Amino acid sequence: MNFFQSTYREQKIAVRYNEYLNNWYISNKSQGNDNIRVTNTYGTKRINGYHLLENALNLRATKIYDTIYDENGKEQHKLNGPATEEAQAKQRMIEDAFKDWIFKDRERRESLVALYNEKFNCIRPREYDGSHIQFFRHEPGNRAAAPPAQCHCAYFCTGTTHCWRTLSAQEKPMRWSPPRWRKSDWDYAAKHLSPCQII
Repeated sequence: MNFFQSTYREQKIAVRYNEYLNNWYISNKSQGNDNIRVTNTYGTKRINGYHLLENALNLRATKIYDTIYDENGKEQHKLNGPATEEAQAKQRMIEDAFKDWIFKDRERRESLVALYNEKFNCIRPREYDGSHIQFFRHEPGNRAAAPPAQCHCAYFCTGTTHCWRTLSAQEKPMRWSPPRWRKSDWDYAAKHLSPCQII
């Protein structure tokens, strides 16, 4: 990667990042064509190393096209297979050299790891496992029973959830017969737990 540094000092070639477009740009890329490391070591006759580096920074595969003209004089662009393969091999060489260089310095490595963790590894998705929900139930030897309203609500949630899962793919209206409760108890559970559902 030394050719990038030396040519940068001589030609004032700059690497810029556009945060809004999420895009990397290297200015004055063609000014390094007189450097053999730009056109041969890390580049080809058709595209130099700075163009390849810019494509690599933007995760863009390099393709080489030839300009041809048909019988009507219309301009067309045809993919040049051998030139494209050669350019992509040079691009992979640049990417491998960058991978070897980026983590060699300990201070730079620790800084990049901390930056990555701050931006991409600091948010944990929510998990809904229902562990916070408490239902009353009758235990052996315990005379205390759950209030009727809570029993109705628990049964309503269990039954409707099962029906929704079963019928959601079929897009059919839910038809479910509750146990022989009093109508007022059923209405209470339905209106408080699913006010938008048509009962």
